[in-house]
Amino acid sequence: MAPPAAADDRLLIDNSNLTELKLTADEAVERTLTRTFQSKNSSSSSKESNNSSSSNGAASLSPSAAQAWKASHFHTDLRLVLGYTASILMIAVGVWSYFIEKEWSVNKGPTAIAVAIYLVLASIQTGDAYMQGNRIFYGSRKNVTSGKTERLVLSSSPLARHKLVPKSGSASIKGNSVPPEYVLDAEYSVSGKGQPKKGKVSLGTFADFVTEEGEFVESIFEERLRSGLAKLVGE
Repeated sequence: MAPPAAADDRLLIDNSNLTELKLTADEAVERTLTRTFQSKNSSSSSKESNNSSSSNGAASLSPSAAQAWKASHFHTDLRLVLGYTASILMIAVGVWSYFIEKEWSVNKGPTAIAVAIYLVLASIQTGDAYMQGNRIFYGSRKNVTSGKTERLVLSSSPLARHKLVPKSGSASIKGNSVPPEYVLDAEYSVSGKGQPKKGKVSLGTFADFVTEEGEFVESIFEERLRSGLAKLVGE
């Protein structure tokens, strides 16, 4: 299990709830990548976290690997705008047809047009959500070393259920529960270069950065995430 973090800034979750585990990790991806990474060595918990992730090469990240990304929320904002526009349109037409123009022979034309527009907007909204699939992060940054623009897209697939591993030397069906692994699908590209790099970034199981008490240790999570991405892009 991951060691506990400082008591003044703790994030507690239900470590038996797969949905909550995944949502917490997904949210932490953007939160950690959009800030400049600084290794913490001032507390014993930080030292343990560095030791825990040193096998992943997180102890000494390059300046570019520690650099912050700028997140893009274009698709989220687009769906919000489409949803609000469609809702406002239908509310406005409903109010107009109920309070102002109550004759069906008169308001049926504008109402039909409003419904058609609503369906188009809702279809675009649904289509965009479907096309985005499991993508949770769109980021870009200007590399401090090369000066070129980098782009990163990360996707997070649904988690598998806990696995049961038989206890050592026991023939019993019951065994130890192994938490699911948190793996991201990454797509990285650099302006002016060819095809983007694609690969998987494994941060280990949730037991590596979530304690038995349900504390999410973000320092370990961040180091594993950044070191995994550094390996993918060759930093």
